[in-house]
Amino acid sequence: MPAPAVAGLRGSFVALLVGDLAAKLLRFLAAIALARALTLESFGLVNTAIAVSGVAAVLTTIGLADVGARDVAVAPEETRAVASRVVAIRLTAAVVVLAASVATALVAAPGYLGLVLAGGAMALGMSASADWVLRGLEQMRRLALAWVAGAATVAAGSLTIVLAGGGSVIALSVFAGGEAVLAAATWAAVGRSGWPRPTLHGAGALIRRSWPVGAASLIVYGYYANIDTIILAATRSPADAGLYSAPYRIFLMLNVVAVFAAYAAFPALSRASDAGRESEARQLLTTILELLLCYGLLAVGCAHLFGAEALGLLFGAQFESMEATFALLSLAVLWYSVGYPAGYSLIAAGENKKFLAGAATAGGLNVALNLVLIPAYGPIGAGVATVVAFASASIVWLHARALLEGAAWRLVAVLASTSGAVAIGDATDALRGVGVGAVIASAVGLAWVARRLRT
Repeated sequence: MPAPAVAGLRGSFVALLVGDLAAKLLRFLAAIALARALTLESFGLVNTAIAVSGVAAVLTTIGLADVGARDVAVAPEETRAVASRVVAIRLTAAVVVLAASVATALVAAPGYLGLVLAGGAMALGMSASADWVLRGLEQMRRLALAWVAGAATVAAGSLTIVLAGGGSVIALSVFAGGEAVLAAATWAAVGRSGWPRPTLHGAGALIRRSWPVGAASLIVYGYYANIDTIILAATRSPADAGLYSAPYRIFLMLNVVAVFAAYAAFPALSRASDAGRESEARQLLTTILELLLCYGLLAVGCAHLFGAEALGLLFGAQFESMEATFALLSLAVLWYSVGYPAGYSLIAAGENKKFLAGAATAGGLNVALNLVLIPAYGPIGAGVATVVAFASASIVWLHARALLEGAAWRLVAVLASTSGAVAIGDATDALRGVGVGAVIASAVGLAWVARRLRT
């Protein structure tokens, strides 16, 4: 695989990562400001409404953003036509959900109507965004700048509330304004030639292609959105749930690398698959997965070497007891680093139902194992359930992408052997030894991949 192809993807990946980190920092500062400016009840209402708005946005997406990004990547000249259908469907769905929510609020809880309207405005802003268009066009730097613009709006609005005052409705309106700025910035980056002329013509055919991706997104969102924490609180104690949340937050942060790698490679993989250059697509994907395998091994090593210290530094000394749980979750990062980009590449290949198969496997196993293991083993049981779910999805996706053959078996062999080493390390309290081994393995792997790229 020629190095320039990987170098181009590297630029897209770095832009996404830097932009996301900057946007998350601004939003984190905004959350701190609001936590200090609002009452505890108002702050809780704002966060609940934000979560509900996020769920509504996922429901109304129906997989259209990912399928639309593929269509734009394959045929950039069709951007306006694709955007016209996607935006029309998403906004129609969002308006229907908002109307139902307003009607429910008027009947059941009129006092919360302001929050419902502000949350609905936030969901509409998410549905109107052209972030998926910029991903399809490989305009990752412009997308990153749009993320920062939206987050900066939220941060500025939150600072205004600190200085001038305001309640939960005004605070939620600030977040809605941030989504509106993000949507406007993304469409400005797309340019007038790509601006949509909303139409529902061809909506049925588009939804028939996108619904498996939408279903998969809902499943992933479900088992990614702390179902294990809820079960921990219900079957063990809120204290166990609180302790588990600390390593889980770091786990989510570590997974961002795999997500952005998948986004960065998506346009190139879409074009190669559409043109019938499957060998080229598989070569590129295998190279990316080899690099991500090294990253996953490094994450495992660092979690085993410095897990307790990191948890104590970030969250407090009482969270150091979650070291073994963090070690298990780092193993899920390893599987996810290889599995998710392979699964997401199925959308690039037009194999949307195969992507759904992996997500459904993970979702079903995650919920079932959490219900069985958490009551008996607490946070450790939650960690085991997460690892098994992610490993199962990864194997399904790798098999569906026809990567489980030849040299690609090395990926699974390393993943499986590392899983066994972590299990032994946890059982024998040899976490540090496993960490040293994983760090050495990642260094050797990176050297090997670098040599391949030079030849």
